[in-house]
Amino acid sequence: MKKSSSFSPFNRSRSGFSLVEVVMAVAIAALGIITLLGLIPHGLSTSRKTINEIATTRIVAQLVAEAQLADWQSLDATTDDTSRLFDDQGVEIQSGSGNMTTLSYVARVGIPAKDVILPTNSNAAVSQNLRRVIIDVAPVPDQNFFKSNPAPESYRTFTQLISNMR
Repeated sequence: MKKSSSFSPFNRSRSGFSLVEVVMAVAIAALGIITLLGLIPHGLSTSRKTINEIATTRIVAQLVAEAQLADWQSLDATTDDTSRLFDDQGVEIQSGSGNMTTLSYVARVGIPAKDVILPTNSNAAVSQNLRRVIIDVAPVPDQNFFKSNPAPESYRTFTQLISNMR
């Protein structure tokens, strides 16, 4: 018995996709693409915050390490409020280097004179072997930022204790 060609799965007149199937596939693909495009601003914001945190951490670590390695007696006389300048990677820029186009962060270091109080058995005493290092970091490209008495919300303050190792 001979089969009818109209019911063959290889019949040219029945192959392909219908318009409804194509429209549904395009709608599903568009929904996926729109969802992914909506995530891009959030990803960029998170990336920017992470880069800022990494650079700030590098700056604070460098300044604390310099204070830790400094001569202990010179820390008593530290009243230096000059700003230190850093690029977007947290690498220090020398103020006279002419490379101010990469300026991204300004930091200042303060070391109060013998302010670390430790409790003892009889009463509180000032520690002779600890110093507090206060570091302010602002993500601004203005080398005179701290001279203008900025609002505390515009920069972050980090406090670290260092000890006399000698």
